[in-house]
Amino acid sequence: MFIQSGIFSKYKNITFGFSYVSSFKNEVNYKNLLQKNYKNCKIISLNQQGTNNCAVYPGDNFENEFDSVITQKKNTILTIETADCIPILFYDYSTNTIGAVHAGWKGTLNEAVIAALNKAVEKYKLNKEKTIFSIGPSIRSCCYEVKDDLVKLFTDKNEEYDQYFYKFGNKI
Repeated sequence: MFIQSGIFSKYKNITFGFSYVSSFKNEVNYKNLLQKNYKNCKIISLNQQGTNNCAVYPGDNFENEFDSVITQKKNTILTIETADCIPILFYDYSTNTIGAVHAGWKGTLNEAVIAALNKAVEKYKLNKEKTIFSIGPSIRSCCYEVKDDLVKLFTDKNEEYDQYFYKFGNKI
């Protein structure tokens, strides 16, 4: 299944979306399917580890740990994998810069989206005023419980982050 992000639909030079691939037996089958449906495209996959490291394609060694990737290269498929994490896609239509960010709790704490945008500004002169975003499917607060130590990591960084955690009874 492929869910195309509606916000990007008016831009005919790109395809942005989210797919559900758990029925595939392994990553190789998924890449083969992409290659079959998108001939002559380069597929970029990341070694995701919950960092705020942003890769640039072409250029970076993709064996290293990255949780986001940016490019202006045509015929390129940027992929990230998520389960309960949040996939974030962005596109600057003035510079034709695209990006994909894997935002788990570690990446969110370490501002992975901001790091990717800053890298795109530095490398491609991304215009933040002309950048649009799409946030993909992810786990909901009703289904994800965290412990006090994780909440503390966020509130130690900025005490206003406390408003983003829901408290149930005596638990956070």
